[in-house]
Amino acid sequence: MRRTRMSRPKGISSRLSALFVFVLLAVALVGAGYLLGRFVLSSILSRPPGAPVSGLPRDDKGGSGSETATATIALDGFTVYRIQVGAFSSKDNATKLAQSCLAKGVPAYVMSPDPLHKVYCGVLASRQAADKMAEDVMAKISGTVIPAEDKLYIGTLEVPAIQVPVVGDKRYVSALDGAVKKAGPALRTLLGFWDSYYLKTAPVDVRTPARDVVAALEALKAVGPPESLKATHSACVAALESLAKALAGAEAVYGGDGSKGPEAMTELMKLVDILASFGK
Repeated sequence: MRRTRMSRPKGISSRLSALFVFVLLAVALVGAGYLLGRFVLSSILSRPPGAPVSGLPRDDKGGSGSETATATIALDGFTVYRIQVGAFSSKDNATKLAQSCLAKGVPAYVMSPDPLHKVYCGVLASRQAADKMAEDVMAKISGTVIPAEDKLYIGTLEVPAIQVPVVGDKRYVSALDGAVKKAGPALRTLLGFWDSYYLKTAPVDVRTPARDVVAALEALKAVGPPESLKATHSACVAALESLAKALAGAEAVYGGDGSKGPEAMTELMKLVDILASFGK
């Protein structure tokens, strides 16, 4: 007698196969999720404080998207001898005297009041050079611009050292720092030039400092200052512009054009006034 094998219904077999595949897929997904979770958790726990979750190096950039830097803008203090022509309670009277001096080919500048408005005709690094310049000036203005019996007064001015910490865009801070570092030696060279001019010693060459300051000033102007440094930027640009003009005039005198001397010395007095007033 032949035995007949009972066959399972096709629907039941299909459902069992689908269930088996689903169970295998679920187990695979759970395993993958567990491994991925361990990797992410391990990355978070092992990263340094403050490091990004992505694992990429943190970008030290400010909110504006530009890299920031810190520097101390520094300029050494110095002493100059000032030659005073007159002093007035009225700024208008001081300005008129300065204009009269310039008309005679004599440098003149009304410096910041203290509290009088004082007119100066020169700033020199040494007393000997100041004495020589005073003699030259008196020969031009005595008995015309000022009474013949008047004397020029020579006094000292202590310009304090400047140290200003700045924080901002790296390109701007670098340009500002570089400009000030060029300005310090250039100013010392310029003062040395005028001393050599009035003492009639070997002239000090100002051509290289003149070019350096112009280049530094252009580089600084090409980089816009951040909002927090606009006041510092304006003061530094004003000082550098006066220094550049004073150097250009001194360079002309060095080359034999003495007519540029009054303008150059006037710019130097303006620069000294700016530096003496910086931070007040």
